[in-house]
Formats: sequence, structure tokens, C-alpha cells
Amino acid sequence: PAGSFDAHFSFAQALTEAAKAVPGTMVVISIPESDRVGSDTGPSIEVGGPGGREALARLRAVVGRVESAWRPASSEESFEIVRRRLFEPITNPDLYAARDATARAFGDQYRRQGRDFPSECREESYVARIKAAYPIHPELLDRLYQDWSTLERFQRTRGVLRLMAIAIHALLGPERPISSDP
Repeated sequence: PAGSFDAHFSFAQALTEAAKAVPGTMVVISIPESDRVGSDTGPSIEVGGPGGREALARLRAVVGRVESAWRPASSEESFEIVRRRLFEPITNPDLYAARDATARAFGDQYRRQGRDFPSECREESYVARIKAAYPIHPELLDRLYQDWSTLERFQRTRGVLRLMAIAIHALLGPERPISSDP
């Protein structure tokens, strides 16, 4: 009913060639990130098992000839995505000052108690990370992206967004909107 396996790849090849021939045309294809990281040894669940893995390999071969690959967001970009999706932007200058004071207070504490924290926490760039991720601490986001993203069914940014939304909603309650206010 859906055509043969080879017919799908003939279509993909014709589509990419047609897009290549027309200026300003773009074909967007999303490939599972967890499979890209592990190449051909990534978890089968993301690509649909052995048949899905074969289809993915063939699709990459067809698309690879004409691709201009876009890579998923870096960790820092992902923090920004999560923050923007879960919290209203800070527009009040007093709230910027409160955010900056909070970040400075963390930085000061990390420098004062340096032996109790990783050395990177004492660097000024870490204070900048706290500001960028505010009101979420960047270490929480690091743990979610670096540790939890290795779980088979955890979907990186989407999974972090969902988990954080549930936690924030539970903390604030349904009657209070999510905001960056301290």
C-alpha cells in the first residue's frame, strides 16, 4: 500500500535532485540525534529497529550527495531554548539587576568555597552561564543533557523541556504563570 522500499529511495533521490536544480529551494530532513552520535551502533528504538537503520543508512547516502547539513543545537543553545520556552523574557531593568546579583552571589560563593566546587565554577565565564540559563542553574541543565540524554527514550531538548515544565508546574502550581521573576 505504501510502495516498495526502493521506490521510496528513488523518490528521495528525485526530490533532492529537483531541489538542487531550483535556486532557493530547501528540503528539510530530520535524522534522530541519538543515532547520529552512535553512528551505526546507536539505539535501534530511535530509528525503528534493523529495517529503520537500513532505511536511515540508505537515506543518508541519497541525501549526502547534496546535503548542507545543519547540526542540532549546542548545549549552550539548548539552555537558551529551554529557558525561552519555559519562562517569560525579562524586560524589567530591576529584574535584570536581580538576575545579575544572583549570578554574582553564586560566583562569589564558588570562589570563597573553592575547594567544595569544581574549578570551572570559579571562573567568570561560569557566572555568564548562570546569567544565560537563569532562572535555571546551568549545572541542572548540564546533568540533564549529559547524563539523562544517554537514557534510551530521553529525547534531549524535548525531554528536558518536558521534565522541566512538569517540575516547574509542580513547584509553582497551576495558578501562577511561569516567569523569570526571582
